[in-house]
Amino acid sequence: MGMGWKPTRELEIVAGTPPGGGLDRSARALARAIEANKLIDVPVKVVNVGGDGGRKAWIHMDGLAGEGMSSASVRRTWRRII
Repeated sequence: MGMGWKPTRELEIVAGTPPGGGLDRSARALARAIEANKLIDVPVKVVNVGGDGGRKAWIHMDGLAGEGMSSASVRRTWRRII
């Protein structure tokens, strides 16, 4: 999380695999670490958008551009949408 950035509502982490997949497990571990270390004061939610080799997750993320409350885990790449 960048200095000066403070979420104002629930943070969404998008995993580009179905529940239980590799990226889902990584996204859930990140969510647990954020919450356990109290890095932000809002809840963290993992959303699974699997399919088409991660393409569906990127399409989902593109629809969130500019909202600043989502991060993606697709093909071992993380991207924050601001």
